[in-house]
Amino acid sequence: MTQPDINTLQGYAASDEFARRAFELLATRQRKRSEITVDVLMSSLTADRTPVVKFLQRLESLGCGQFILGRGTKQSRLRWRYTMGSVGMAALGRSAILEEMPSEETNGDEDSPAPTPTARPGTVSTATTPPAAEPIRPIVPTRRALSHTFPLAPDRLALLELPIDLTKAEANRLAAFVQALAVEPQPTT
Repeated sequence: MTQPDINTLQGYAASDEFARRAFELLATRQRKRSEITVDVLMSSLTADRTPVVKFLQRLESLGCGQFILGRGTKQSRLRWRYTMGSVGMAALGRSAILEEMPSEETNGDEDSPAPTPTARPGTVSTATTPPAAEPIRPIVPTRRALSHTFPLAPDRLALLELPIDLTKAEANRLAAFVQALAVEPQPTT
């Protein structure tokens, strides 16, 4: 199996709103989980089953992993060939490298978000050093950006890196995206 074409991943993310949302979620994943279930993605994206299954099947067709239909007590899932985070970052144009899954399997689906990248415009931040056979192809932003810190609550900060010439239309799109990410707290019983 050949490595997925990053341009194809980026085209998929750019042309499909659901895929872009899913890639945004995957890009935050830090742990190297070998699989992700349909149910975990449905819950994380607050989405119906059909678009999640189609998304995972498309990732399989692009060479990112193997989609496995659930049988008995096993859930339908995607077994990753590359780490979730590197697939998400590549699809969003934030990295030019797909990190292969480590040989020892790490199972489970719960993940913590990745730490906020410290890279500045014009640099590429990657989790590991790429194989010597594949040269790094840096992604060079066309515009400069500024880092912003926004206090959500006394003990919670949001870190944003935004273009210095952010337009009102772009700000509205970003606001709508953040609204889509919000979850309501579950009452404890």
